[in-house]
Amino acid sequence: MGILLIGLVNCTPGRLDTAETASTGVAKIGPAIDGVHTDNVSGLHELRAVLVSVDGEVVAERYYGSDPAEYADLQSVTKSIVSILAGIAIGEGKISGVDATLEDLLPEHRKDMDGRTKRTTLRQLLTMTAGWTDSTPPANRDLLRAWFREGPELQPGEQFRYTNIGPHIVAHVLRRATGMSLLDYARQKLFDPLEIPTRPVYEARFGEEVPYWVEPEFLAADFAWLRAPDGVHAGSFAMKLRPTDMLKLGQLYLDEGDGKESNSCQRTGSSSRRRPMRLAAMDTSGGSTQFKASTGTQRSAVAAKSFWSRRTAGSSWSPHRTLSAPTRAATRSSG
Repeated sequence: MGILLIGLVNCTPGRLDTAETASTGVAKIGPAIDGVHTDNVSGLHELRAVLVSVDGEVVAERYYGSDPAEYADLQSVTKSIVSILAGIAIGEGKISGVDATLEDLLPEHRKDMDGRTKRTTLRQLLTMTAGWTDSTPPANRDLLRAWFREGPELQPGEQFRYTNIGPHIVAHVLRRATGMSLLDYARQKLFDPLEIPTRPVYEARFGEEVPYWVEPEFLAADFAWLRAPDGVHAGSFAMKLRPTDMLKLGQLYLDEGDGKESNSCQRTGSSSRRRPMRLAAMDTSGGSTQFKASTGTQRSAVAAKSFWSRRTAGSSWSPHRTLSAPTRAATRSSG
């Protein structure tokens, strides 16, 4: 299952949009997406949803075998959401900053850490330069103890290595720093302010024998955020959202961490009831993710590797294909 979200931002200073310029090319976007989806060259035939937004207004949507109401497994996009929460926690002062070390962030685990692990920073965890390379959870349900006792395979801070370990360690850091579960904190600081529905939730622990992404309960659920074997919500994967929810998160990036409408563009006919938020800056250029701490009075500039955007209030929805409920259920069950 694939989801591709494309956000086009039009913020040219001094430009006056007219009906003619606004309509130029927009009508061609949808058919162009259809052409790319069906060709034999791009390899994008498994796309499920494509949304294009210009200046905060959705100008094209396409759904293939799905519809706006369908939730999909985000897989590793979950890492980006956990990173947002880390930035919010820094902005609130719950975490001192990205240079805080694991021995300070998780002192109760200090006895299990070697010297390198103690000195590993939140920045290194967020940028996947902490030295851990294995993404397979150990059989031991005490994941942190197992990872800390084994230690990182590489010298922390020296090179990027993609892994699921670092983001889940960040999940533990967030739980300790906030005194809340990741889901409760995400609802309070991110999902509820952005009006992303997360109730009810399917949050069972994923098993070790059957991959979570083929479990019938997970496939049938709407919003879901599974817990790892240690009981903490997974920091690396196992969340489900709708494409439109991802648009809202993308607009938060484009608005530089401010939950209100951005003042960088004039948005005709748009309104917002969302509260302002601050998060850490993310620069994903060069294949890594680098964060800069934000403060309560400093807006963070964010460059996202996927340019997402959300529709503004009052824009209409025109799904390219709408499925009946039985067809939709069959699609979910088939993955």
